Amino acid sequence: MEKYIYNVKGMTCAGCANSVEKTLKNIEGVEHAEVNIATENATVELRPTSKTSFDDLAEAVKNAGYELVKPQTETLNFLVSGMHCAGCSGTVEKALNSVEGVSEANVNLTTEKA
Repeated sequence: MEKYIYNVKGMTCAGCANSVEKTLKNIEGVEHAEVNIATENATVELRPTSKTSFDDLAEAVKNAGYELVKPQTETLNFLVSGMHCAGCSGTVEKALNSVEGVSEANVNLTTEKA
């Protein structure tokens, strides 16, 4: 399953969030959708075989009266101390990759950077 998090513009109440969520759930290829009015985010999980694109999702949300926006991405670099072996760096990398919103994390044991 592929999981994506998008920003939603134009929502003003829980009813708006429900409308966007229902719209997303009705799109072919969407396995699960959840909209949070407080964070103005939509979490969408697509089936592995889905050919549904961001443009498909955005068009459906636009037709419902809202705007789906890809969040800005940024690269962060961290110094990680205390790692002694490849297992340590693997554990840190796995932990970082499990954080919601992280698209990719890489840890280098030699440079002690993530």
